[in-house]
This record gives sequence, structure tokens and C-alpha cells, in this order.
Amino acid sequence: MALLESTHPDVVVQPSIPILYFGDQPAYARSRTRVITIGLNPSQAEFPAADRFSRFPGAYAIGPEPQYLESLNRYFTVAPLWRWFNTYSGLLEGLDTSFTTSTNTALHTDLGSPVATSPTWSKLGRSQRRELAAAGVPIWADLVRQLLPHVILVSVAREWLDLIPFPVQDDLGAIETLTARRKRPYPFRARRVRVTAEHDALLVSGPGSTTPFGNVSRVDQRRVGAMISGLVSR
Repeated sequence: MALLESTHPDVVVQPSIPILYFGDQPAYARSRTRVITIGLNPSQAEFPAADRFSRFPGAYAIGPEPQYLESLNRYFTVAPLWRWFNTYSGLLEGLDTSFTTSTNTALHTDLGSPVATSPTWSKLGRSQRRELAAAGVPIWADLVRQLLPHVILVSVAREWLDLIPFPVQDDLGAIETLTARRKRPYPFRARRVRVTAEHDALLVSGPGSTTPFGNVSRVDQRRVGAMISGLVSR
């Protein structure tokens, strides 16, 4: 894929494939409430040195499109990096969804780039991140227009949140602010954004941290997830 060859090939993990999304897209499409989560780019750990494609068997050559998509759809049944994806678990539970089979099935996407890098995103130079994002953000936006989520969950720094290209229709402000046993408040902010002319989504954001929503307890995440569910059903 040209994205692997032309965008800072010196930092892209080789060999690897772009990861358009993580999770079971057919199950997601059947879900009553469609939820996507957002990171910045895939971890280099998705392609272990000992066996680069152990998490995406069958996709080592990108291959025919059905083979590639099937490898993405099977991600959470093969060898997922749960230590990272579990940081979303409480919010997803509050929304009655998960990355695995449940009433509703969530997908994970990456805003900055669908390619894994070495070094990791935070250790890349600013110009490298910006160039990757210049190619990656339009890919992400096109994907979201196809996925038509009801809820988008994101925990990134403000500079990356501002790259989300969907116009705001209604800014709900802070729907919850956590203050107990914290040096500084942790707000969950919500806004309704126009994904397509016929579809709006509820975008819920929290401050960036080492892992998404990683400094929010599972109990608080569940409670906020239930609040988000109530906003979606209005």
C-alpha cells in the first residue's frame, strides 16, 4: 500500500500492514448502538518481531480485500493487546457494548494514522506526526462516514482532538467532571457532530493520558458510559 511506502518509510514498522480498524465490523454494523473508540495510531507491538503477522494471520501481503478485512474482523479473537484495549472497558460496559461479541459490538479506529511506527507516536518528531496525520486523518474521516457511529469515544490531547473534521451541531459541554481524590478535575465533554448530511454522532472526549481514559476508574467509567447511553437515546 502506498501509505506504507511514501509516508516516512523510515519510521513505519516493516513488515506490517495498515490497520484500518480493530474489531468485528459485520457485528458492529448489526449493533443497535454503534460505538467507535479513537487512538492516534497502532502500536508497534501489533507486529511482534518474532512473528510480525501473528495478530493478523493471512494479511501479511495485504492480499485480496476480503482476506485483509477478515484479518481485521478477527483481531479480538486471535491475540489482542488487552492491556491497552481494556482501558475502554468500563465506558463500553456502561454503553452495553464491548469489542467482543455482545448486544452491541464496538470498533477501534486511529485518527492520526493507520500505520504502526517505531518509535511510538509520542516519540516521533512533530513534523513526522503532522505529515502522518495529513494522510491519516482523511482516511479516518472517510472510514467514519462509512461506519456511521452513534457514539465516538476519544481521549487525546487537544491538538489532536481539534483535527476531527466533523462540524459541531450542538456543544453539550462537560456532561460529568470527576474531582474526588484528584489534583485537577477530569471533565468528560460531549458534542453532537455532523458525520454526513443525514447522520450525527455523539462525540465524547476526555483529557489525554498515557492510555485512553486510563486514569479513570472502571466504576466511574461505567457510570459515565450509562450517562452517554442516556444522551444517545434522547
